[in-house]
Amino acid sequence: KANFLQNQAISYFTRLAARIESVPGYSPYLPVAFLNEDAKQDFNAPVIPEFERIRLIPYLFNEKSPLINNYAWKNFMRMWCDYSPIVIENVESFEKLPEVMAMPRYPLEGSIRVVDEAVVVKF
Repeated sequence: KANFLQNQAISYFTRLAARIESVPGYSPYLPVAFLNEDAKQDFNAPVIPEFERIRLIPYLFNEKSPLINNYAWKNFMRMWCDYSPIVIENVESFEKLPEVMAMPRYPLEGSIRVVDEAVVVKF
């Protein structure tokens, strides 16, 4: 179960990094602002009934997607997906921008865009 969950998270973050890097106006020198970072959802992660009865301590806090919303998800991305952007920690100024408020949530089209010299990812 742990191996499957880890591979699902690697897949999710690899897709996320690819989507960030392919947004119009992207540059590796632009910082990234992750909004609602504790509300990520993986709509593609399959439910595997055979694993439902298996209880593993580090994976219990969020059964649907335990690793993508883990407190160390950025470190996970760095180590497993080779993606470590410059991260904007204080995102409050972006959250209030009208164009950001109108953005849909990831993974919908338009949920990642360049705004004010930063890449904004809205989860």
